[in-house]
Amino acid sequence: MEYPLMLDLAIPKDLDQTKTFLKEVSFLKPYWIEEPADGENISLLNEIKNGFDMKVVTGEKHSGLPHFKEIIKRDAADILNPDISGIGGIIDMLYVSKEALNNDISISPHCWNSMSVSASAMLHVCSSIPNSEKAEIFPDYIEFSKEFCELSFNIVEDKAILNQSAGLGMVIHEDILSKLSTYRMDEKN
Repeated sequence: MEYPLMLDLAIPKDLDQTKTFLKEVSFLKPYWIEEPADGENISLLNEIKNGFDMKVVTGEKHSGLPHFKEIIKRDAADILNPDISGIGGIIDMLYVSKEALNNDISISPHCWNSMSVSASAMLHVCSSIPNSEKAEIFPDYIEFSKEFCELSFNIVEDKAILNQSAGLGMVIHEDILSKLSTYRMDEKN
């Protein structure tokens, strides 16, 4: 099985070094370059997007609609990856998705803070929007979530499969969550 090369540059400080690096790896034809510059520097993102034959991804560290509206307006990214919790939830994610779709931009939501509620919300959004590219989750955190809830999804190979339950499709066992919270607080004291 082949997997696409996806580079997360994590907002490098040295732009000249970044440009040199992108030139050096261009022969590998990376699927995307994530955060090649600080998302606040929209002009620089636009320069990189237009200067290299690679998809530019940005947004995981930003919140609120104004930032994403400006990225879309200035055509500074090929793919937006807002964090489902950071952007403001399902409604704001749907709004950004619609605006992005109208401008031929894909959505690849980011979610690192919760592999239970947030991941479920993100995956449900992905399943309902036409411009969903991929969903970025952190499988290492899933096992902890299973200690206190029944997740609404399973990861099978490289795909998330949603169950068919109502709502977000998950069950949170509040009694277990409460015990985990108490146990963890007792550990700290």
